[in-house]
Amino acid sequence: MRKHFVCVLLLCLINAVQLNPAAEAFLWNELVPDILTNTPTRWLSVRFPSGVKSQLGNSLSLQDVVQEPKLNWEVVAGTFYTVLFVDPDALSRETAEYRSFLHWLVVNVPGTNIDAGEIIAPFLKPQPPAGSGPHRYVFLIYEQPGCEKFEGFSDFTDQTNRRSFSVEDFTKKYKLGKPLAGNFYYAQNSIPKAVLAFVENGVVPDVLETPPVALLEVIFPSGALVQAGDEILLDQVVQQPQLHWDANPGRFYTILFIDPDVSSRENAEYRSYLHWLVVNVPGNDINSGDTLAYYINPKPRPGTGLHRYVFLVYEQPDWISFDGLPDYTDLIKRTKFSPEVFSKRYNLGTLIAGNLYQSKNYDIVV
Repeated sequence: MRKHFVCVLLLCLINAVQLNPAAEAFLWNELVPDILTNTPTRWLSVRFPSGVKSQLGNSLSLQDVVQEPKLNWEVVAGTFYTVLFVDPDALSRETAEYRSFLHWLVVNVPGTNIDAGEIIAPFLKPQPPAGSGPHRYVFLIYEQPGCEKFEGFSDFTDQTNRRSFSVEDFTKKYKLGKPLAGNFYYAQNSIPKAVLAFVENGVVPDVLETPPVALLEVIFPSGALVQAGDEILLDQVVQQPQLHWDANPGRFYTILFIDPDVSSRENAEYRSYLHWLVVNVPGNDINSGDTLAYYINPKPRPGTGLHRYVFLVYEQPDWISFDGLPDYTDLIKRTKFSPEVFSKRYNLGTLIAGNLYQSKNYDIVV
């Protein structure tokens, strides 16, 4: 509905006046009304040291926009300008809970000589969260009425103070008027969410040498959904979950579920405890696989803190005869299970999917 409204508004404006390319792009990409009430009247030239340019909504890779860019716009001699660079899509465009994140703010810039201006917030390279989709990164130039005194700012060396920066509030406070020039590009964090989750939560290198290729969908009968390291209560994970991954129906897979934090993450003397093991799974039909260790719900001891519970899916090269394994009905034999040793022993191949959650026993230690 909103997109329809913006499109209708844009068509009406186009019919009324001939829009400049910057104004048209800011409308089509919803920067008006997301962060602005008025479009820029001119196009701003933005070129990064890597050689790439911002071109009113093109997509750029994060590695190409690390350094402060060179900006150029039409100036009036003796005039001072304000330079703004923001991400209105923090943490994502859908939630925008920190709209906007301030990446750069320079005021009292004489002409286009940004180095001679007053830096309020040093340039900060974009670092959008993995899996948060494309972000719009927006450059804006405002013509100041004169050389102004900008006071009352938070300490922008603390990045938390850069959140929820309102372009409109700022420009109204200092009477900057409408944006003179603007440009923007799109960028996103293309690191797979599974990779980030396993590295950030220390599963790599604590348990694995390399992270899984993709995120495994895990949902328990209680309705609890495993979300890359989030905490789930123990009473929500009592029953065996359903797993879904991008499976080839003609291939076989191995399913592992482990707790690497036994007795605790700080003192992992029994790393890892095997909670579930199913092999020779055709496609993702786990019920048709060979269960070597039936599912045991997590029961960490009180006082041992959060435990990481890790699901892994390996694509087997073919059907495998898993000989020489202990009798896992003897629960003691489930301790000190190593996924790396197991996968290498049976030549399991690619770790194609994985996920993890955290749980703890909140009972009081007497």
